[in-house]
Amino acid sequence: MTQALTAEPATVTPLPPYSSPDVKCAKCSNQGAFTKYRDALGRPFLEEHNGTTVYRGPLPERLERACERCDYTWDEALQPAVPELRPATIADVVHALEQSHSGWALNISPGLTEHMADALLAMLQIDVRTDHPVWQPAPAQPPLLAPVPGARNTDPEAVAVFVPGPQQPGLPTNWVADNRPAPTTSQTGPLLPPGGEA
Repeated sequence: MTQALTAEPATVTPLPPYSSPDVKCAKCSNQGAFTKYRDALGRPFLEEHNGTTVYRGPLPERLERACERCDYTWDEALQPAVPELRPATIADVVHALEQSHSGWALNISPGLTEHMADALLAMLQIDVRTDHPVWQPAPAQPPLLAPVPGARNTDPEAVAVFVPGPQQPGLPTNWVADNRPAPTTSQTGPLLPPGGEA
């Protein structure tokens, strides 16, 4: 029997976290409990709970747990989604070790990092949290040179340089990183001043 009250809404009491499928009952010490989803209660309600008629609520969405043996019931918070896991390989642990000391002055040699990863996997069961940023693909980097349609570099001594765009004014259009002379007009055609016409 459930009967609504006309009282003002009260503060929702936080629920204990979800325990486990094999939780131990607080009344009979049996291990194992059934689980049933319960919707939120916005106001106090009079209901039968563990053999007694009591006012309950307001309550958030919750998981109602019931002992498999004695039927004692209690509420627990919803269980959030668990991140997807997969067993770690030596390469995964090497990558994690390299990323974990990034920014520190100490650099670990690749051979030592691989040895440490192998030793850790022999001692521990390690899973990869695939939702962690360290396992996400790196963002694509912009090219150093603006591509020129149909152009092909045949100079073995050419140096790749960053070409400033319109948002980075202040450098001449024929600027070269190693201060070599800019291409001549015989190589590129006439060089025009900014806004000039042929």
